[in-house]
Amino acid sequence: MIQIGALLLLICLAIQTSAAIHSRRDVFHELNQPTLVKWLIWLFPLPFALPLVHPLFRFLFFPLPLGVVFFVPAIAVSLANRRSFEVSGHPKAKSAETVVDHVIMFGIMGLVGLLVITMFLWSQSKSGAVKFRFFWRW
Repeated sequence: MIQIGALLLLICLAIQTSAAIHSRRDVFHELNQPTLVKWLIWLFPLPFALPLVHPLFRFLFFPLPLGVVFFVPAIAVSLANRRSFEVSGHPKAKSAETVVDHVIMFGIMGLVGLLVITMFLWSQSKSGAVKFRFFWRW
């Protein structure tokens, strides 16, 4: 249930953020900044969606937090964009910087959520083997 809630939240945030970046694309183009983050934000829901699709992903993402790989690219591009917007002094850069800050915040929230679920599963395990019955009832 927690996993589905996180998935829905991250999908909604991806939709809102993609629309906000698209509406400020003129600022990105004026300052020669890539709008790649508009597409990378769609990687955020995947660590929570893929385990629902195939059992292999359950063991890849939650015993070992490999889902972190999906959050790092968007955060890295957003940090580079934010630095450029801060330095530019462009009057419209503040609104674009706010959108990029939201991407960074959503990425960190997703990382924390992923790690909290992983820690919970680790704490519920016996002798190092993680039991998935709590989260994976079909």
